[in-house]
Amino acid sequence: MFALLSAGVGLLVGGLIVLTIDPATADFLSKSAFFGSVLLFSTGLAVPILFVGKIQAGNREVIYAHFPAAVRQGLLVGMTATSLLILQAIRALSWWDALLVIAGAGFIELAFRSRT
Repeated sequence: MFALLSAGVGLLVGGLIVLTIDPATADFLSKSAFFGSVLLFSTGLAVPILFVGKIQAGNREVIYAHFPAAVRQGLLVGMTATSLLILQAIRALSWWDALLVIAGAGFIELAFRSRT
């Protein structure tokens, strides 16, 4: 429930920033607020989707055992999407840079899985 609320807040704040601030003349604080709202929205949207997917894949046995992994993976998805958007905003995104960011997120997830 909290994840969906944070997704709604992120969408609302991001929408207000897009509608009221010109991106060409925006200062650092405005851009940071926009990218923060994108992170909040994408994380808040990814967590319930991943949680429900893990429950469906796990035959609905122990439901809340999947929640910490879903939050961690949702945050990784949000940070990956925000990183790609930041790279695109500074005109530094190409397909191999995107591949490196996605591979980095995958390696971080593998590091977390090897600990448990």
